[in-house]
Parts: sequence; structure tokens; C-alpha cells
Amino acid sequence: MLRVQQSDVCLLITLKVDVGVVHFTPLTQPKIEQPFKLVEKVVQNVFQFRRKYCHRGLGMLFPEAQRLERTGRLLQWADVDPTLRPCQLSVSHFKSLCDGYRRMCDEDPHLFAYNFREELKNSKRAGLTRALTATHDKHQLPAILWENVYCTKPNNEQFSFSAMST
Repeated sequence: MLRVQQSDVCLLITLKVDVGVVHFTPLTQPKIEQPFKLVEKVVQNVFQFRRKYCHRGLGMLFPEAQRLERTGRLLQWADVDPTLRPCQLSVSHFKSLCDGYRRMCDEDPHLFAYNFREELKNSKRAGLTRALTATHDKHQLPAILWENVYCTKPNNEQFSFSAMST
């Protein structure tokens, strides 16, 4: 209950809030018998694009060069419709997806360590390096704040730009 009083006027507002206590008891036998990190990675990637089809998020589990082929194979192994949205997937769907992803990780040991954000960061960094090596006049660079960006020109001369703003 919220009570607001201003001079002689009193306003009494009753808040309508449902309150409850939830107690979770862990299952003695988990529904998905895979390592927690693997299940967490699959679920996070699926729900990363909540409003998209599930194949969009699952694709982020794989390097870009193999993304379409491996995503299709995972969905086929798991027998999951690629046009389902993440909120439409059941626990059994996630179990199948995790089992399929584990199978793929067993075939390719480097796959589990793959992080699409690292690939994205590296591609942006490579684009920045190309932009910096393409020109050595700091006034021709895009309008970005630069703080101590060092690059190597094709003839291996070092040059730097620092604290440039527009």
C-alpha cells in the first residue's frame, strides 16, 4: 500500500501485486545428460536470437565457413524443425540438440572452444588494420576516435595515430 499526502488531500493507492515463493529442487537424474558448459552454450546461442528461427542462433555455434552445412546437419540429427522459434523448443528438443552438438564436438575437438564473438572481433580488427594500412594520412581516416593505434605499412615502416577526434 502506498500512501501519498499533500497538504489536506490524502491519496491512498493499493498496489495489485501477486507475490509467491518458488522452491526449486534439482532432479536426481538430469533430463539432459551432457556437461553443464555444453548445455549452457547451446541454450545461450539458441536464445540469443529470441524472435528469430532457432537455426539462426544454432548457426553461431559454428565457424562462418562451415555454418550453414553444420547447422543443417545438427538440426537433422536432432530432428528439430529449423523454423521453430526458441520459445517453442521443448526440453526434449534441447536434449537432442545438445546430444548432436556433443557428437559434433567429439568429431572436431576444436569446435567446443569456438566463440563467434572472437571471430567477429578478429574480422573487425582485420578491417581496421586494412583501413589503416591503406592510407597513412590520419586526416583521410574515417571519423572515429583513435587512441594510440599502431600499424605496419607494407614496407614494414611503423606509423601511429593517436587521440584523433572529429
